[in-house]
Amino acid sequence: MEIDYVHETEVGTLVTVRSVVEKVGKSSLTYLHEMRGTLDDVLYARVLTVTVRFDLSLRSKIDLEADARHAATSLLRAEGDTRR
Repeated sequence: MEIDYVHETEVGTLVTVRSVVEKVGKSSLTYLHEMRGTLDDVLYARVLTVTVRFDLSLRSKIDLEADARHAATSLLRAEGDTRR
């Protein structure tokens, strides 16, 4: 997990958190979460998180199922979306 605190957030600030899938791997997903001012679009914080599908019995990573990959792919950040 990588967290960037970009701008101080005052108490009472109305914020919106926007989440997108950045990357779909063989056994992992990378997510981007941005916290922005709802009224002024100021970027306050950004979090990049990687999750890995893990088999507890085998104690190793396993491939994402086709349905999960398809669903995650539909949530990928749009081409040309320069927010980051």
